[in-house]
Amino acid sequence: MQVITIVQTKGGSGKTTTAMLLASAALNLGRVVTLIDGDVNAQLGRWRDSFELAAWEGAQKPNWPESLSILSPPESVEGLLSLLDAEEARGVDLVVIDTGRAPIPTPRTSV
Repeated sequence: MQVITIVQTKGGSGKTTTAMLLASAALNLGRVVTLIDGDVNAQLGRWRDSFELAAWEGAQKPNWPESLSILSPPESVEGLLSLLDAEEARGVDLVVIDTGRAPIPTPRTSV
């Protein structure tokens, strides 16, 4: 199983789009894919809703891929390691972890 983590401290840099494109390419190759949505905006988690609500106007709506899972991140590193073990045991070929932007550090003032 391959694990790809997409990290960038800046928000709006294309992390979620990259995760979706990697997942789509792997699904197209017949792979089993899990996305872990670690971004506070949870765009990956809403991907299926957007798919279902899309206006397919004239195009035949495809089926949602059964080999794609989208999960929320666990609360701890140990939880993540357990989740990755479980996904590998389930036969997942690729896990893509989408991260959020880094928190802005609080400036220190000296007195």
